[in-house]
Formats: sequence, C-alpha cells, structure tokens
Amino acid sequence: MVAFLLLAAAPDLTASPSPEAEREIVVIGQKLRNWRGVFKQRKGNYVCTTKRSTGDKMIDQIGCNALLKCAAPRGLEISAIFSSNKDRKTRDQQMKPINDSIGACLFETRNDGIAALAEKRAAGMSK
Repeated sequence: MVAFLLLAAAPDLTASPSPEAEREIVVIGQKLRNWRGVFKQRKGNYVCTTKRSTGDKMIDQIGCNALLKCAAPRGLEISAIFSSNKDRKTRDQQMKPINDSIGACLFETRNDGIAALAEKRAAGMSK
C-alpha cells in the first residue's frame, strides 16, 4: 500500500474573477494550504483520506479530488518503485520525475477547484 502526504499550494489563477470570488479564492486557498491528505490503494481502488481537515468539507474535497486525479494514474508505477528492494536514494531518484509531474497536476487541479468553489460561493453571496 502506498501513501502520500501532499501539501496544498497557494492559488495562482489566470481568469479574472469577480471581487467577491477573489476574496473567496484567497480564503479557500489559505484554508487548503493547511489541508493534508493521504492517497492509498484499498481493495483495488485508489482512495483519498483527509488527515488534516480545513473544517470545510467542500474545500477538503478539492484536495482529495486533485490527489486522486493526479496520483491515481501513476499508482501502479509508484507501488512498483516502493515495493522494490532498492535503497532510498535510488527510489527517490526514480520518484522525482513522477513527483514533479504529480505536483504540476495538483497545482493546476487545485486551482481549478478553488476557482469553481469561489465562483459558486460568490454567486450565492450576491443574491
């Protein structure tokens, strides 16, 4: 079983959101920065479990959705590396390009989730 603890990155959004959404983006991004989750394979399926919640299930879900989207496709490859009898330095070298790829995906996917939730919440505020 492979588990990864991943940290959330600050949002870097390119679209021009409304002022209300901009405020929400900041709040959501700050909360997500403290979120921690674990990616595991359980009974043949990949699952994400929140280990440190933001206190907001919708924000926690952004973290888990990103983790599953980005890490699950590489799960078998990751498992093979960690189940090998290679030394830690070799495993770290093999994992670096995978981690870089997953990290870039996480950054983009989280940003998309943050923007979508911020717009949804901002729309609810303007009513």
